[in-house]
Amino acid sequence: MKTLSTMPTVKLTSGLTVGNFSSPHAFNFDDGSQLPACDADRVRAGTLKVREEVIKRNTRYTTLSVNHELTDSALDMLIESAYQHGVDLVIVPRVVIDATVNFIKMNRIRRDHELFKSVKKCVTIRMRDRLNKIAFHNRFCVGGV
Repeated sequence: MKTLSTMPTVKLTSGLTVGNFSSPHAFNFDDGSQLPACDADRVRAGTLKVREEVIKRNTRYTTLSVNHELTDSALDMLIESAYQHGVDLVIVPRVVIDATVNFIKMNRIRRDHELFKSVKKCVTIRMRDRLNKIAFHNRFCVGGV
């Protein structure tokens, strides 16, 4: 895997240090903190594999079922993010949490595996103000493992 830039981080006023897994967008928090965007190489490396299944097709549109799967590079990034010094939580898209949980279940990953530790640090933001794109600095959403 190509050497990637370090995951962008910010220390929030709550004392937590959060990292940006792969978003090309900065995150603004209600305490005035801003988590920088990731560079293009990191965004590409963190992109998941997408599998689409056509549910219904007609002349005007198609409905799909979409399944996201971890790529090797996203898997490596997840494991590295858990070990980045001083990072308490890693902000990821919800589909990354879901794909990781599915990967853990399908591959029967044990609780002492480094990927299990990684997914425990993964969270999504909880928006305080959607109109102005401001996230809470002390509330995050988690998935289930």
